[in-house]
Amino acid sequence: MDRITVVIADDELLAREGLAMCLQEIDTVELVASCRNGLEALDAISEHNPDLVLLDIEMPHVSGVELVNALKARLQTHTEVIYVTALNQFAVDAYQQGIKDYILKPISVERVRKSIEGFIHRRVMRDAGQSLAQFDQLVRQRTGKTFVGMLEQLQQDTDRSLATLNPYLSLKNGSQWLRVKVDEINWIEAAGDYICVHTDNAAHIARHTLSGIEANLDHQRFCRVSRSAIINLEQLTRLTPNSNGEYHAMLRCGEEVKVSRNYKGRLKELSGEN
Repeated sequence: MDRITVVIADDELLAREGLAMCLQEIDTVELVASCRNGLEALDAISEHNPDLVLLDIEMPHVSGVELVNALKARLQTHTEVIYVTALNQFAVDAYQQGIKDYILKPISVERVRKSIEGFIHRRVMRDAGQSLAQFDQLVRQRTGKTFVGMLEQLQQDTDRSLATLNPYLSLKNGSQWLRVKVDEINWIEAAGDYICVHTDNAAHIARHTLSGIEANLDHQRFCRVSRSAIINLEQLTRLTPNSNGEYHAMLRCGEEVKVSRNYKGRLKELSGEN
């Protein structure tokens, strides 16, 4: 994990030096600026964009409370503030401001270390929440279901794979996403960097690899029959052999798809052909 960048702001020299000495004892942090007042702190925050500010409340020019309000006005949500003060009467107001921690002077290395550990935990939880939100958005986009919905279905259907739980195949073409019902797919063919998904009503062209699409399909239902084709086994009506050892798969939709010799064994196994 990257080191936590910290800015100190206190109008008392001894207080700044004491905080700096405490931070030197903590390997996970890097002190990037030590400021004498709120104005210097604002400049340092703009320059360094730190992870954390250890901030006194009563300072000349700009108080700690005013500095926090200024950061909120800037929408600088990346930087977290912890108050470090001798005044305990501001604690309630601090938490109402959204301040997550409040260190009372005199400080100690252990108290500062505990605050740093708390910050790390909050950051991990925040990042995890953001990642979960992004994953949920992707699941919705690709399957039409929420992450929680997919999880519940997986818990209920323990014998099914992820591919069988997704009723749609998502195809990306440029900046657009197209969702095709898996039940409606007859077969898929590849042509260079593109694939064509054949249904009864349309042929959908998208920029994908056949292997990538194959990974998102139920392997008990869809079978690769050549380097350039996948068929829906529910569409298969018969296999017709050729003299060169290859087969032709006849589909209910009327299409005839060539089956390469390297793939015919798997197709015959899944289709129940002898």
